[in-house]
Amino acid sequence: MSNGMSRTWADVRDDPRLEAFTIQIDAFGATTHTTWVRAQVTDGHWRRVLSIAQGGPGEPGTSRVVSAVVAGEPVTVTETDRARRLVIRSGGQTGVDRAALDAAIACDLTYTGFVPKGGLCEDGMDLLAAYPHLVEMDRVDYPARTIANVQAADATLVISPANKPLGKGTALTVRAAERAGKPHLLLQRQSVSTVLTWLDGIDTDPLELNVAGPRESGAPGIYAAALPFLTRLFTEFTGTDRGVR
Repeated sequence: MSNGMSRTWADVRDDPRLEAFTIQIDAFGATTHTTWVRAQVTDGHWRRVLSIAQGGPGEPGTSRVVSAVVAGEPVTVTETDRARRLVIRSGGQTGVDRAALDAAIACDLTYTGFVPKGGLCEDGMDLLAAYPHLVEMDRVDYPARTIANVQAADATLVISPANKPLGKGTALTVRAAERAGKPHLLLQRQSVSTVLTWLDGIDTDPLELNVAGPRESGAPGIYAAALPFLTRLFTEFTGTDRGVR
């Protein structure tokens, strides 16, 4: 498979126009190549090989994607450095906040975040017991918590459904980031490659990422949608493949 323009594997894998890709396997002192062609396998088989295939630098005894064909055009899959450290910050509310904490724990990442006095949240969970690395503020005040987390983080990722207007807390997060001059991304359609490209432009290691969005009551089902997305995002960014414990 000949190579043309360069793209990351995360970007290529998410492209619905992907037609084929080639994996380089380094083992036992030899290098071999295997090419998978979309038209030659079932949908289920294609999804499985996509989920297993890894991009980026290869080590002896490992495999990596080195090239692909997208919409008939050859693509070189670049060796991007995903071995960056990540700290997740969250306010602990139901919905996106809680998904960020659980994804961080699943990926063995450090988490932190300011929460209102008493660990206030809409479902009454004992946040400080469930997530002992969270930091209790001296005020029972959601807005103060929101602003403090934005200011303490290097950047803020806001996840919100595309078919709903921003809730008060989510909108406050965006405004707080704008006022603080902090990098922020409002993501209303799930795209790991979009977030990775944005994060690649933030030259901080370790990177403390504040993750925010609507509470569960404001966007029913948002936790279930955000958890696998964030788990995959954190795994891609840090170059790990630990999965959910």
